Amino acid sequence: MVGFADSTLYFAFAPRQSFGGHSIGRWAIVGRPDLMIDPVFLQTAAWAVSLCVALMAIGSAAMKLWNPPAMNAKWNQQLGMPDSLRVWAAGLEIAAAVLFLLPQTAMAGAILLTAYLGGAIALHARVKAFPFVVYASVITGLIWAALLVR
Repeated sequence: MVGFADSTLYFAFAPRQSFGGHSIGRWAIVGRPDLMIDPVFLQTAAWAVSLCVALMAIGSAAMKLWNPPAMNAKWNQQLGMPDSLRVWAAGLEIAAAVLFLLPQTAMAGAILLTAYLGGAIALHARVKAFPFVVYASVITGLIWAALLVR
C-alpha cells in the first residue's frame, strides 16, 4: 500500500482486492470520502488526456505525410534525417497512437509512444532544440499518468 497522511488528509493506493473504497484501474483508493476526488472524474480526465496525446501524435504524423516545405526543411536540414524515414516515422506514430487508445493494447501503445518520443528527445537534444525536449518529456509523463489512472 502506498499512501500519504497529514493533519487534514489521508489517502492510500492499494490493490483493489485488499480494501474497499473507490477503484481507479487496478487500484482502490481508501481514505476520507469528503476529501477524495471522484473516480469517474479522474477516469474521464485520463481519457481526455489520452485522446489529446493520441491526437497530437496523429497530427504530427499527418504533417510528416503532408510534407509542407517548412517541415521538409526542418526534417532534412536541421535534424539531418533522410526523407525516406519520414513515412516510417509517421506510420509508427499513427500505429502507437491507435494502440494507446485501445484499452486492450494501451500498454503496448504507451511503450511505443515513449520509445518514439525518447528518440525524438535524443534527436532534438543533439541539435540543441531544448523547447521540444521539454515538450516531449511532458507528453511522455502525461502518457504514463493517463495510463495509470485509466
